[in-house]
Amino acid sequence: MLSSLWGSKPSSPSTSTPSSSTETKSETQLSHSANPNEPSTTPPQNQQSTFPQRPLKLLLAGTTFVTLSLYLTRRALRTRHLAAIPPYYTSSTYHHPPVNGALDAFEAFNLATINVVSFAMVGTGGVMWKLGVNDLEDARRITRRYIKGVGEGPEGIGGAKSGKEEDEEAEKAIEKWVVETLGLKGYEEKKREILEERERARNEKSEK
Repeated sequence: MLSSLWGSKPSSPSTSTPSSSTETKSETQLSHSANPNEPSTTPPQNQQSTFPQRPLKLLLAGTTFVTLSLYLTRRALRTRHLAAIPPYYTSSTYHHPPVNGALDAFEAFNLATINVVSFAMVGTGGVMWKLGVNDLEDARRITRRYIKGVGEGPEGIGGAKSGKEEDEEAEKAIEKWVVETLGLKGYEEKKREILEERERARNEKSEK
């Protein structure tokens, strides 16, 4: 009996630790598999930037066109200046450079057009980029906000009406003014008939 006790080796705690760690890992895996709908703890990705890209592209394109137009204008002026200088051992009295009025006018018109368009692109792109305008709807919203104080939220700023209601009222006012100015008789009845015909045609299409 003593020999059996002497020959047996006690179980070391180091051997039991890996088994407990593996059991813990398996339990965590089972818990994750049992709850697939549990939200993950991974950090959310950065949202895409909402910076207006169209004004920036317009500004960069305008800057490129300005550089190109300035280069072409400088080259044309330098060419004209060199053509006006008489060659060596030639009197300025007898020097007559070739002149073509139609070609010179066409070149001047092209250079002026390129310069005006390029500077207009730079100005428009810079203003749109500064105000954050990316499309026509943004331009309308900013115009209403700075001129009449409407267009922000469902009820506008300070209880004013929204932009859609403002447009509808403006259309009705213009329509009423045209009817009163031109003296159109039976306009309301004709308009009602046209709307009824459109509604009837829409209902027939939906039934088919």
